[in-house]
Amino acid sequence: MLHDYSARILYMEDDIGLANLFKEKLIDIGYEVDIAVNGEDGLLMYEKNSYDIVAVDNDMPLLLL
Repeated sequence: MLHDYSARILYMEDDIGLANLFKEKLIDIGYEVDIAVNGEDGLLMYEKNSYDIVAVDNDMPLLLL
């Protein structure tokens, strides 16, 4: 681990392969990562949990405003 603090990250990504790669790499260096496969799920997760970082695919399906 490169740091003493583990940031919690929400990654909104509809490409599950890319999402899992992102998650594995960040977990390896000590981060906590949750994945949402669409915008609707991501917004629900964001409302229910506390995240330090939110990373969003620039072309997310089902984003409800």
